[in-house]
Parts: sequence; structure tokens; C-alpha cells
Amino acid sequence: MKKQKGKPQMKKIIAITLSVIMACCCLGITASSDPDMSTDGHGIGMSIDGFSTIDMYGHPVTSSILENADVTIINYWATWCGPCVGEMPDLQEAHEYWSANPDLGIQILGAVSYGNGCTHDSALAFLENNGITYTNIEPDGILDAVFSRNGYIPQTLVVDSTGRVWDHVVGAFNSYEDVIEFADMWHEVILNADQECTITFIDGSNNEVITTMTCPIGTIIEDLDMPEAPEHEGMRFKEWVFSDNLYETSYDPFYHLVLGDITVTANYEYEKYKVKFYDGVTGYLITIRNVEYGHAAVAPVHPEHDGYIFDHWDADFSCITGPLDVHGVCYMLGDGDGDGVLTLNDAISAMRVALGSIEYNAIYDYDQNGTVDLIDVIAIMRTVLNVN
Repeated sequence: MKKQKGKPQMKKIIAITLSVIMACCCLGITASSDPDMSTDGHGIGMSIDGFSTIDMYGHPVTSSILENADVTIINYWATWCGPCVGEMPDLQEAHEYWSANPDLGIQILGAVSYGNGCTHDSALAFLENNGITYTNIEPDGILDAVFSRNGYIPQTLVVDSTGRVWDHVVGAFNSYEDVIEFADMWHEVILNADQECTITFIDGSNNEVITTMTCPIGTIIEDLDMPEAPEHEGMRFKEWVFSDNLYETSYDPFYHLVLGDITVTANYEYEKYKVKFYDGVTGYLITIRNVEYGHAAVAPVHPEHDGYIFDHWDADFSCITGPLDVHGVCYMLGDGDGDGVLTLNDAISAMRVALGSIEYNAIYDYDQNGTVDLIDVIAIMRTVLNVN
């Protein structure tokens, strides 16, 4: 029944069209007493080899039934569970398709969850009244050890012919097409179970290879010894970003299974620094810019003040590499010598500019009209003499 193996051509499996209803019905099951077992988990990697139970008609069923197909889908359900009942027609249709095409190597089993009013008799009546013909069994301790890892139904296991659990889905399938696509994907994976996958880790800041490693197909990537993301000045590591061929499990805590060669990229974001701009006359804060490392800050418009002229900012903010305070540099109009007060010497210097004996200097342009003339000289003189 095995198909010829070939290198799987995976889609972007992390966004697989399979969608599960996570508002599942609460399941009254008891978790295994094994300390390694826990609810709100999954059974991926566990084995159900060796289970021995009966079907709904009392016929013995053992794990040898798994050898009849490459992949067995085992659906855990109850009569009172709405999502369980809702997906069963799709599962039945898939069963009929796989039964008519045994070369596909896929089969389905049902496993009944007794309790909350779901009994052997009510479950059997439901199956017969609704035309569900695929084999349904009563879970034994081995199967319960997997199902009890999570406290909700429906649950669906993907199992290979040796009994290894490859996936543990919590929630219902949305359609027949989802069931078929899901099973086909896992069939392709399981047929290539001996394939080694290459994981290439890339530094997203410069696209350089950090390291590579290999692992068997189906490996949970969270179980791997992931490398440390390189450190870069002015950048902060944000997350690892995965390429195609990675499958995300259906229930929190979520895990990611490697289904082919993948690239894992270290994603960074620039550190941001505060650049504060201050008024050069009052000293008050004008604004704060949050600027990414290596980028330029955008200066605000400096406030205007009577009797002062803004000249420049006192720091370079064209390439920010850390927090920075920037102050405006303003000059008092008429204060040519820059001593902070207007004096007779400033008035004389303004007169010389007005007469053209020395070069134009905007500091003496008291009315800021673009020229220095006697009006500016008189205004400066009146300020010196404190004449209103």
C-alpha cells in the first residue's frame, strides 16, 4: 500500500487551509496519572502501538489495524458535542472516498468519548441513524493517554502505520475538502518520514547565514537548540520569522513541526532614541522626536521671540545613535559682540553697517526687513538708553 517516495513539495503550511473551531465542547475526561502527561497539551510524538479494544459491535480491534494504511485519522467524539456531530458527515464522505481509493493509503477510525449522557447505546444509535459506517472503537488506556492530554473535543489524531502520533488536532474540520487536504498533506509527510530537513538561520540585518542544522521531518522546532540571534549596535532582536514548510499545531500551546527545508530569519527592529529640542531663549522643551538608530531627526520650527533671532541648533542630529538634547542658539538683535546686552558699542557697530563701512550682519537688522539702516540704529540706541 506504500506509495513511491519523493521529496515533498509543501505549500506554505503554516497558513494551511485547515481551520479548526476552537470554541470546542468541554470534555469531561481524566488526565493520565503519569507525571509526564498534562491537560491542555498534545500527544505529538507519542505512540498508540499496542492498543487493544473493541468496536461498537464488540469485535476486537488492536493496533494492527494501523498497518492497513500509511495514515490513520482517529477522531474522538461524543453525541452531545455539537462540533463533533457537525463534522461527522464530512468525515464519513472522506471515509467513502478513501475506501473507494485504497491506493491512497488513508483510513479513518472513530473513538467514542463516553460520559455526559453519551453511552454505548446512544453512540451506536447515532452512528446507525446518521449513516456513519467507518469503524468506531472504545478507547483503552493507551488511547486515553493521548486523548487526555487535552480536555476538549473533538480531537483528531494523525497516526502512521507504526502507531506514532504525528499530529493532534483539537477542534472540528470546516469541510470535506479540509479533511482531504489535511490528510493528503500528512500522507505526503509520513511517506517521506526518513527525509532529513535543513534549517538555515539567517541574520535579517545583513542576510548572512548564522548557522545551519539538520533534523528529521516532523521535528518540533521548539525542541531544537536554536542559535542566539547576533547582536547589532542600535538594533534589537524581535523574533524568528519562519519560511514555508512549517506546520503550526491547532491548540495553545502552539508548536511548529518541520515538514521540509526551511529558512529561519532573525528579525530586528531599530532602537529608538529620544531627541529633545529646547528653546534657545526660554530654555523650555519644544518637542521630543523618537528617532530610529542611524536616522536623522526632524527639527521643529524654533519659536519666534521679539528682539531675538534664531541662528542654529547646537548639536548634529543627522545620524542619531543615542539620546540627544538639542538647544536652539538665538542671538539678541543688535548684540553684535554677543555679550548678552545691548551697549553703545553695538549701536556704533550697527551705524557702521548702515553706512556700508563694514559687511552686512543680520544681527543688526533690528526690524528684520533684510537691510540695516538708520531705523535699525535708532531702535538699537533706544534699547540701549531704555527709551520706549
